[in-house]
Amino acid sequence: MGLSLTGCESNSEIRQYVVEAENERGLTSELLRRQFPTIPFRWDVPSAWQLASNDQFSVRAWSAGSPPNPARITLGQFPARTGIPAQVMRWRRQVGLSSDNPDEAMNNVEALKTKNGAGSFATVEGAKETILALILPVKDQFWILRFKGTNSAARAEGSRFRTFCESLEYLAPPDAPRPRSATPETTPESSGATESPSPDSSTAEPATAGDESTELTESKTDEAAAPADSSDKGE
Repeated sequence: MGLSLTGCESNSEIRQYVVEAENERGLTSELLRRQFPTIPFRWDVPSAWQLASNDQFSVRAWSAGSPPNPARITLGQFPARTGIPAQVMRWRRQVGLSSDNPDEAMNNVEALKTKNGAGSFATVEGAKETILALILPVKDQFWILRFKGTNSAARAEGSRFRTFCESLEYLAPPDAPRPRSATPETTPESSGATESPSPDSSTAEPATAGDESTELTESKTDEAAAPADSSDKGE
């Protein structure tokens, strides 16, 4: 079974492409590799999580839990120029909380150590939904691991998500600096407690988008163009 795509250029030349269907995937791994950059991380993915379809705001996604309390975990890359408070304030809007006070937004952000770096871990709990997120600065970008689900799903999967974040290892090029802490000095320091590694986690190899059975459901947009400070769209 194949998918036939046709396109026309200015010289009226018609080209035809055939993409072989495999495990209900919309695009082959090779096409995905051309579309997305290599993901510069290694991690331990809980075995209970299932790989899910990513969207235009993420390069990798997983699902956790089960109805009526499902959760979605995504990895995305966004411009760091907007800062952490703007990200957290947007997440507060998404779960129905007020978002006009940056200081209030940062009250639930703490430093979190990863395997070879540090980032900022945000907990945003609304009346019905919770967003948990690790913000990891690399150069002029934020890599964000985000968990979103019902409050019940967050209680069931939250510690597993935190352990997943702690397992994150940045695979820096030889001449590149390690990720720096994204947490401002005014942010309360983490208690230092770390979760024990989840017994059901499995070690992943260096990740390249498309290495797993990822189905691309929408066209990837330019990450730098994705709104991160004033829009509720996106992660």
